[in-house]
Amino acid sequence: MPVLFVYGTLRRPAGGPDADTHYHHRIADTIEVAQKATLFGAAIYDFGSYPGVGPAESSASVRGEVFEVTDEGLAIADEIEGHPTFYERREATVVLDNGMGGAAWVYWAPDVLLPKGEIIDSGDWFDRPDRESASSIEQQLAEERAQVEGS
Repeated sequence: MPVLFVYGTLRRPAGGPDADTHYHHRIADTIEVAQKATLFGAAIYDFGSYPGVGPAESSASVRGEVFEVTDEGLAIADEIEGHPTFYERREATVVLDNGMGGAAWVYWAPDVLLPKGEIIDSGDWFDRPDRESASSIEQQLAEERAQVEGS
C-alpha cells in the first residue's frame, strides 16, 4: 500500500479555515492509516492558498501526516498535485511522532515556484503567520501550473 507524506491541503482538517485542507475530502475514503510525521531536510513555502516543499538544510523540517492510501488514493493525489508536470512525487524519509522512520512519497514544488513563496518558519502549514487562505485555490493553482508548464 502506498505511503504518502502530506503537508498542506491534503491533510486532515484541524480547526482552521476550510481552504487549508481543501483537497482532503477527495482522498479521505482511500486512507487506511494516518499518523503525524516530520520531513527533515526540507522547507515549506506559502504560496497563498496552498503550500509546497523544497530542499533545505538538514536541520529544517516540515510537519505533516503520513497516510497509507490505496492505489486509487495515490492516483487522486497525483492528479491534485499535477504529478509529474507540476509537483514532482519523490520518495523521502520521514519520521513518525513515535520516533519510527521510513520511506514515503512526498510532493515537491517545482524549483521555479519556490522563489515566489515565503518560507513558513514553523515548518507547519497550520502554523503560519497569515493563515487566511485565498478564496480560489483552483484559480491560483491553475495560474501557477500554467507558468511552470510554460517554462
